[in-house]
Amino acid sequence: MALESSPVLSVIIIAFNGSNQLQKCIGSLRSQARFHECEVHIVSKIPGTQVVADAAENIQWHPGPAKETIPSMRSLGIAHAKAELIALLEDDCTVGPDWLASLLGAHQSAYPAVGGGIDPGDYSRGMDWAVYYCEYARFLTPYNGIVKALPGNNVSYKRGSLGSVASQGFFEIFFHQALREAGTDLVAAEGMTVVNNHRRGISDCISIPYHHGRAYASQRFSGQQVSRRLLY
Repeated sequence: MALESSPVLSVIIIAFNGSNQLQKCIGSLRSQARFHECEVHIVSKIPGTQVVADAAENIQWHPGPAKETIPSMRSLGIAHAKAELIALLEDDCTVGPDWLASLLGAHQSAYPAVGGGIDPGDYSRGMDWAVYYCEYARFLTPYNGIVKALPGNNVSYKRGSLGSVASQGFFEIFFHQALREAGTDLVAAEGMTVVNNHRRGISDCISIPYHHGRAYASQRFSGQQVSRRLLY
């Protein structure tokens, strides 16, 4: 169900780890003082995650086709968002107690893109630590102020800055690069922190990076001449 009034924030959650992880993520959001003023859009390839959307009136579930990429799932969620502020999360993250307040406070400024830190969960295996350091070490707290990069799974935007989201998917790395090239700073807000709780499998090291890399390369060379694409 949707909110009757206009929400202050639309949270897009890409869910690909099952209902247990998603419930923890939603639980951390619901503990925020102003959660009742937000709306949540869950985009998932896993049908079982739909039941989580029944837990609160401001949560909606949207099916993601089996072969759809995370960037294109983000585009789908953004297309349904109604608020002037839009945040991107993934279901293997739980937000800290000051996450929402920090996000809303940071957007009182003119900065179009505001992100936050990603801290490690209670990992017990070397693989989990290895993947965490490869993907998120640069976002480990303390992480705030003007930064060179923002994470794609803990970031927020003013709607007006997004323009038309590409149908092939929202790749935050290209969007952030375009902002920096235009002279716009990227900002990390202190307190807008999440904890990554992902338990990695072999697909996290082989299959998922492979498909993500192909999608990234396709977007990177979109519009280039065939000869240049073949060369690369």
